Amino acid sequence: MKIRMLILALLCSMIFLNDQPAMAESPMYTMADILMHLNHSPGDAEKKKLQQIINDSATPEEERVLATVILNMEHKVGADDKNKLRRIIDDASASANVREMAKILLNLNHKPTPDDKNKLQQLMR
Repeated sequence: MKIRMLILALLCSMIFLNDQPAMAESPMYTMADILMHLNHSPGDAEKKKLQQIINDSATPEEERVLATVILNMEHKVGADDKNKLRRIIDDASASANVREMAKILLNLNHKPTPDDKNKLQQLMR
């Protein structure tokens, strides 16, 4: 009888745990993940995620700018977007993670370097 109750309790807890929605990834995590797998430009699924970040008013402005820059990328960042990245890099009030991602984007050419991938992995923690 005790074993049946234990099994029933375990099954109920498994159903409860599996029924919970997954915790949403942070915008920085999502962008770092997209850049980790980037090959020339974001794909359609990645563009959709970036647009969600841009449209979310709860996302800090600097992160929305980063998402816009990634969304606009084709092989590398355009001249107008490079100016936006430089402003973020020079902004002492921007977080270190945001400035680091801006630096990675500023120098990106088709895909991140191995060193940049290490930095992106750090941003995903």
